[in-house]
Amino acid sequence: LASSALDAYGVANVAWAIASLHAAAAAASSETVEAPHPALLDELATFAAATPDAFNTQEATNLLWAFATLGRRHGPLFEALSASAARRMGDFTPQGLSQT
Repeated sequence: LASSALDAYGVANVAWAIASLHAAAAAASSETVEAPHPALLDELATFAAATPDAFNTQEATNLLWAFATLGRRHGPLFEALSASAARRMGDFTPQGLSQT
């Protein structure tokens, strides 16, 4: 991703949209539906892992939900966002914490 292509909001929303569409496709199919766009998801994760403090609580929650829903493992992403969340624990609402 070009550094100016997407901000944290855009990264989180693209990942959320991919996961939401995948979940809908999987629910509508009796066959296994592979997670789409692995290269794009890797780029989103790499960007987010390098800039975890750019994500507000909702964006971080949406991004982590998307990767969990897709079954995508990206250690650096989860480590960076969890460390960022720990530093900013007071910023999360009870609902935000329950969704993360």
